[in-house]
Amino acid sequence: LEMSSLSIEYKEGFSMVCSVFEVPNEGLAAADAPGNNFVPSQKFLEREEEFEITKVRYEEIETSDKQEIKEGVICRRSTDE
Repeated sequence: LEMSSLSIEYKEGFSMVCSVFEVPNEGLAAADAPGNNFVPSQKFLEREEEFEITKVRYEEIETSDKQEIKEGVICRRSTDE
């Protein structure tokens, strides 16, 4: 079993390119999350305690002229401050 970790740090005025993929919400999202909202489960927050789990908007790089803004969840660098 191999594991890895990746997080980002927000910096005003900067952007990044990354891979986006879908994972099953089982065990990641709270069962009582209303509608289409992602609310991290307590177990997920405990497992990723060193990160701030946040919802972000992203734009896929595509060859067509139609660009769609989507939302995803990302692990963001966190501090004790």
